[in-house]
Amino acid sequence: MTESAGTEHAATMSISDVAERTGLSTHTLRYYEREGLMFAPVDRASSTHRRYTEADLNWVTFLTKLRLTSMPIAKMREYVELARRGDDSTCSSTG
Repeated sequence: MTESAGTEHAATMSISDVAERTGLSTHTLRYYEREGLMFAPVDRASSTHRRYTEADLNWVTFLTKLRLTSMPIAKMREYVELARRGDDSTCSSTG
């Protein structure tokens, strides 16, 4: 087994773990994934169960903060698309 494989397995959480840590339901977590709100696709174990990383957990926590601002899902999706593009989504200024 490689070092990264062992580390990856140890650092993942089930959907119920993430639900417990975020206070969201498993249904909401699946909905966020279905709606394209996750920054990156959630990994799956060989059993097809979702395996969340700490980065996924942090992103879900961020999404809950966006929802607290009453941001609609459609706007959240736009934000996620911009975040995925990174620096390519900024305006160039000439001067």
